[in-house]
Amino acid sequence: MNANDLDRRLSDWLGDGPTRAPERSIATALDHAHAHPRRRDPLAALRRDPMGSAGRFGFGSGLRALPIVAALGLLLVAALAVASIGGLFDRRPVVVPPVTTPTSSPSVSVGPSPVPTPTSHSEASPSATASSAVEPPPWSPQPTHDARYTPIDGLVLSDDGRRINLAFVGARAFSLDDPCSSDYTATTAVVDGVLKVGLLAAAGPPRPSAQSCDAIGFERSLEVVLSEPFTGSAWRDLYGPYLHFLAPPEGLVELTGLPAGWVLRVGRDVEESPTGRWERTYSPDASLADATKTVVLYQSFGGPVNVTGGTEQRQVDVNGKSATLYRNPPNGELVLVWRLGNDELALVAYESEFSTDELIVLAESAKV
Repeated sequence: MNANDLDRRLSDWLGDGPTRAPERSIATALDHAHAHPRRRDPLAALRRDPMGSAGRFGFGSGLRALPIVAALGLLLVAALAVASIGGLFDRRPVVVPPVTTPTSSPSVSVGPSPVPTPTSHSEASPSATASSAVEPPPWSPQPTHDARYTPIDGLVLSDDGRRINLAFVGARAFSLDDPCSSDYTATTAVVDGVLKVGLLAAAGPPRPSAQSCDAIGFERSLEVVLSEPFTGSAWRDLYGPYLHFLAPPEGLVELTGLPAGWVLRVGRDVEESPTGRWERTYSPDASLADATKTVVLYQSFGGPVNVTGGTEQRQVDVNGKSATLYRNPPNGELVLVWRLGNDELALVAYESEFSTDELIVLAESAKV
């Protein structure tokens, strides 16, 4: 039996059957059809619908499928374009450049005087001025520290000149039960009008060979009675050896080109210099609240001033001689360093008040 024989027998069997149904059954079937509509098939245009009028694929069904096929084709083309142009199949890591945090450039620095390198110069005039054209003599090599002594941070002379109080950092105060403690003494002598002071650590209690002491320093002070009143104004720490001043020393230069209203407000000794340094601050404001409205003058005596400034550095001329100009861009600080006779000077000012040319003119106004 083939498919045609089966179709013929089913047709004969259905032809012999009833052609009508009870009204109640027909009504029930219609109600069920209305209550349960067929779901929409999104691919109806692409599949054969036996309930349809055509009952098979034909020219009409092909026309209905054409828009969907075209849409799918466009989607495929777009996907391929994005993949090739946008790099979906060849993605590379994005390199983000590092973020550099700006750091502030160093401002004026006043440090210990280094050992200068002597150079060949002509002898200077005994009374050198800022306009002197004679090359100054070389500085003497700086001495080394004397490790027998303890550095002195400050010295205060009593009003009667008979006692000095020394401030320093040392070991803990002496105690018989503490092998890391120490007592201190000082030697004094006046030589050529300068008070020389050497601070010495006395031997502490016996220390076991296996015991070590920490490196913590403690603020200490020591009062020393002098054999006779000291009437001078300079003293030397034998540890450095550093020269210090209790009052403005002789030989200070004067800035004759300061703007009107800019006057001397304060002066002080500058530490850690074998030949001595003095600092003076000029300003139109007595409070000195605004650093940009100040001019600070450093002067060394027979040695380097050892003052530097910002990251930008170049050479300029002061009275026809080479000088070094430092600039700190973040705050406009200018530092000008030049030599005058056997001394060296440094001016510190700000661009908000002085241009580079104006600072050079001010330096050229320095007179002994």
